[in-house]
Amino acid sequence: MNYTLRRASSPVCVQFKRNNRESLPPNGLLWIARHFLGIKMVIKVYVASSTGSVAVKKHQQDVVGFLEANRISFQEVDITMLEEQRLWMYKNIPENKQPERGNPLLPQIFSEDCYCGDYEDFFQAKENNAVLAFLRVSSQPLVKDSTS
Repeated sequence: MNYTLRRASSPVCVQFKRNNRESLPPNGLLWIARHFLGIKMVIKVYVASSTGSVAVKKHQQDVVGFLEANRISFQEVDITMLEEQRLWMYKNIPENKQPERGNPLLPQIFSEDCYCGDYEDFFQAKENNAVLAFLRVSSQPLVKDSTS
């Protein structure tokens, strides 16, 4: 498989083969964009700054603390302050992750516009040493942008 990618004015041709067969790398074209074009995926952690649930606060702190400690860049999005972001988040959580009643619990984690999971999914990935795969990123320096 040959792909011609354009970055500024210089095209880059990339060829992928595995076991002498043409194939895409994991995550396909997103992988190509991140690794060859230097496009960084933005991890978005949707949180609520004002919540009455101690468990939700702890889960939010756990996710944010892990990302900071491991120098993984992310954007913290406070849905209590941004109605448009809250509606976008609820709309983009897959149906199988929607609760029967009420709204999904925070935090919710996205890589760009791609849903990664909720706290339980994050916790499982952390237990299995698979957080970077869960987040669909390679390690990168910390850049925190708190949108509130």
